[in-house]
Amino acid sequence: MKRIVSLVLALAMVLSLCIFTTASADDGFVDGKFTKTRHITVEVYNRYNDGGSDPTSSVYAQYIKQGMLDKYNVDVELVSVGRWTEVDDLDNLLDTGDAPDVCVTYSYPTIQTFAGMGDIIDLMDTIKTFDLTYDDTKDNNSISLSEVREDVPQPSFPTEKLLSNAENRDNCYVVPKVVE
Repeated sequence: MKRIVSLVLALAMVLSLCIFTTASADDGFVDGKFTKTRHITVEVYNRYNDGGSDPTSSVYAQYIKQGMLDKYNVDVELVSVGRWTEVDDLDNLLDTGDAPDVCVTYSYPTIQTFAGMGDIIDLMDTIKTFDLTYDDTKDNNSISLSEVREDVPQPSFPTEKLLSNAENRDNCYVVPKVVE
């Protein structure tokens, strides 16, 4: 559940940044909202889990889509790519001219390829201009995330035991999973 909430929040933040970056040069942006509906496409991972929901139409996807439309007048289309085949999927989408406006990848060679093509926009300077403190009670939410589940602190694993199983490989510690 925590991972899903984190994913939703991260995606909402990226979408907001894309909107504000676009809006800064647009006269059709009034009171934080576009005057004409805009359309963006955003990559979302599909893990193809048995019995899993379609990530483009899940409850979380609908929440993001409706929130972006209501708050910014932006129609968000989620484009499903396989989590384990995302590089091939993105390459195919690029080849057909259907690549999403916003993509996330963990593949550094893919990032280098896209950067070499001039297809990556660095948002870091824009991100630094925003106050990214998240208030989970805004946007008409009557329940704070802190009320959803109580986090119970647990003692951490003993450092000595953890390091006794670690190996130093190429100046990087590899720590195998420790099971009691």
